Amino acid sequence: MKGARIAAMAAGTINVVTGLYAFFAPEAFFRRAPYPPYNEHFIHDIGAFLVGLGVVLLLAAWFSSALFVALAGVAAGTWLHFAAHLMDRDQVGGAWRDVLFTGVLGAVLTAGALAVKPARPLGIAKRSQ
Repeated sequence: MKGARIAAMAAGTINVVTGLYAFFAPEAFFRRAPYPPYNEHFIHDIGAFLVGLGVVLLLAAWFSSALFVALAGVAAGTWLHFAAHLMDRDQVGGAWRDVLFTGVLGAVLTAGALAVKPARPLGIAKRSQ
């Protein structure tokens, strides 16, 4: 189990860092992975999705509740995707509709994650009273 947690933390960290790089420096990211044509919004999307996957892996290394991990991790990626649609309104069709949709989805996912009472983080024993 320890090896699996280490793998999840390492891969999660790599995905979060790579996703943030793509999101906040899309032109630099594109130069490292040049698959033309350049589209800033799609690279923002790639960054948002990588962050979401990374957060899922990081949370899975610490929490045993699959539902909490899934909802919270996907919420993280969705909120970044929401930010991408907000920033790139002039680049994509249906701009405000997409901003509204991703915002509502992020809110639903966040509410769901908050409604789940996740088990204690893995490896943390319950205190005896």
